[in-house]
Amino acid sequence: MSASASTALAAHRVPSSHPTGRVTYVTPHHVAPRIHQIIPAVRGTITEYSLPTVSAFPRSITAGSDGNVWFVENGAVQIGKITPDGTITEYPANLNTDDSTITNGPDGNLWFTAGSTSYIGKITTSGVVTTYPLPMNDGLTHQGG
Repeated sequence: MSASASTALAAHRVPSSHPTGRVTYVTPHHVAPRIHQIIPAVRGTITEYSLPTVSAFPRSITAGSDGNVWFVENGAVQIGKITPDGTITEYPANLNTDDSTITNGPDGNLWFTAGSTSYIGKITTSGVVTTYPLPMNDGLTHQGG
């Protein structure tokens, strides 16, 4: 990785690496929302992709079992996916606007937190979202927003 690519990574969110060698990361909230891919095989080239939703505010990012990179869009309450060729798809997910995260699950699906809501969610690699209510401290189960 080139020095400029390394510096760019340090200034942005924690990257997600993929078995193909590409590294993907998101631009922080205070800048225009973008997804960046570094491809070491092409001398650390950084490719920048604008998100379709201007107020997306991408945050958490993970490599999916499908070979794509997935991320939450806290500002747009969506989950995004970027393919190796740079195609971006967004899925409504009813996230909290500040602190949602996403990770690849052992079942091949992507699992996400919905911030301060009372549920967690799963999104399949085909984009089907399912939410699961969490028990609250009062002993009751509440359905999330």
